[in-house]
Amino acid sequence: MLATEIHTPDIPRLFTDFAQEINEKHWLRQVSESKAAIRGNPLLKTLLEGEYEIAYQLSHMSELVHRYGSIPSASCADRSAYPAVAFMAQALSVIRGLAPAEANQVRGRVTGAFKNPEDMRALRMELTTATHFIRRGNKVSWPEITGAGTFDLLVEDVGIGGLEVECKSISNDKGRKIHRREILDFYALVKPMVTRAIAELSRGLFVVLSLPDRLPKTHDARVNLAKCCCTAIFSHASQVFPEGTSFRVGEFDPAELGIATNGVIEAGSRSAIDRITGTRNREIIILGTQAGGVFVLVVQSEKDDTYLDAMFDSLRKAARDQVSGRRAALLVSGLNGVDGSDLRSIAMEEDDPSKPPTAIRVKVSRFLESDARRHLMGIAFFSGSSMAPQERNVISMAGSSYFFAQRNSNFWHGDFDRIFNSE
Repeated sequence: MLATEIHTPDIPRLFTDFAQEINEKHWLRQVSESKAAIRGNPLLKTLLEGEYEIAYQLSHMSELVHRYGSIPSASCADRSAYPAVAFMAQALSVIRGLAPAEANQVRGRVTGAFKNPEDMRALRMELTTATHFIRRGNKVSWPEITGAGTFDLLVEDVGIGGLEVECKSISNDKGRKIHRREILDFYALVKPMVTRAIAELSRGLFVVLSLPDRLPKTHDARVNLAKCCCTAIFSHASQVFPEGTSFRVGEFDPAELGIATNGVIEAGSRSAIDRITGTRNREIIILGTQAGGVFVLVVQSEKDDTYLDAMFDSLRKAARDQVSGRRAALLVSGLNGVDGSDLRSIAMEEDDPSKPPTAIRVKVSRFLESDARRHLMGIAFFSGSSMAPQERNVISMAGSSYFFAQRNSNFWHGDFDRIFNSE
């Protein structure tokens, strides 16, 4: 049975058991490599500490055990470690509920997930989804592990013959030709050059670098591109190069940004930058000068798809290739970076008839219209799972969901009406 609640006094024993199943070298090695990368490029700190969140939390627990012999009781109340606690408990409960050969497959997935953030997100998404159904009292199995199917979960006791569930974890890089890690590495190359170029800047200046496709592959080509950024700064003029790379330059009042300290901006500043630069939710670098100026650099690809387009392309492939089509199927999309309150806000907008349909609802409606997807009984969007004290010394695992039902599905059943309501 998948663990859905944890008692905080059990955390030291839980960590010991997990470290016996999954050697601590896997998370210690990843944290060591991550810290080395950050030393080489400090701009990577926020990204890598978020991407390897579970490894960092487990590494801290390892340090406590090495120092004190066990995790101190005071540290068991540290809520920042709850995601790792939940991951340990759920991974262990899955491993212990399987036959030896199948348990080894799960161990392999867990160790691989420490190396690859995408794999970790996918595994946590499956566990979050399984948690939802088990908390409802349903029986859940893992067909890919047992060889019974190519989809992630089978909820055995709903509908006629059960419900196939395929989970897709959607990263913030989905649909982007230039991923965040690449841009931050490029910004580390640009920063020392630009800092010299803007030393006497006393106003706001932005440069939007638009690439025809991706960043150049070679280091020398990226250095040349960084030098072109400096040329654009000095010229204060927008430029287009023969190969399609363009620099758009403009000025703004630094006061429009609100609070921006050491490149970290607040939500109001984020929307202001999007408005000033004419871009949307791109990775940026902000540099201030002693003269009171602010420089903003934005890099984007002309071939970027929208996040939603890329997400639904992934769901389209899942509906075609991974669920069987012989019983009801549910697609679950985990929205990385979207918390429960954000998802609830979207749902509340849908309930307000005075507001137009959200972009997600429009996309879902078009997606489910296809006759090729009549086996789907719906699509659910999940925020990241949350771990919160339900009562003293008890941690409960849950998340928020936003469900679109397809009642004209070939396999619709009354069981599905309240499938995202706790029983």
